[in-house]
Amino acid sequence: MQPRGNVRGIILTMLILLLLARGESHGYDIMQKLRMITQNRIRASPGTIYPLLEQLRKKGYVKSTEKSHGKRKRKTYILTSKGKLLLKNYAIGIKNILNHIIKLIDETIPRIGKVKVGGEMEEMMKNEMKILLEIRENIDRRIMEIHKLLKERED
Repeated sequence: MQPRGNVRGIILTMLILLLLARGESHGYDIMQKLRMITQNRIRASPGTIYPLLEQLRKKGYVKSTEKSHGKRKRKTYILTSKGKLLLKNYAIGIKNILNHIIKLIDETIPRIGKVKVGGEMEEMMKNEMKILLEIRENIDRRIMEIHKLLKERED
């Protein structure tokens, strides 16, 4: 299954599945972890996170249980085996997409030739390339972690 839908939704879904692959969590905790791991680039509101978690639950990708947290109960979520498969497919799909984007960048930049750009523009382009390469490295590392995690859980 290839990821489908808007890019933000796909990335958000994959990040939630990645977080749940590390262990059970509740919605607020997921929102905080998303902010942390994306360096505040993704700030999903409760109005986004909770409906997405419910949608994942209805489709069987996560399951939920109510647990006491202080004086109130919180719904915690955990990844199912169906969710692990979805995560694996999303990770491979997103990695393929990023590889195509990087290939396109690598093919296009030399065709453009030397372009005189101001210091600010040049710095921005260098930063964007650095970010893309970091994303690629992070996805490669995450895929390896997912494979390891899934293999450990199978054993």
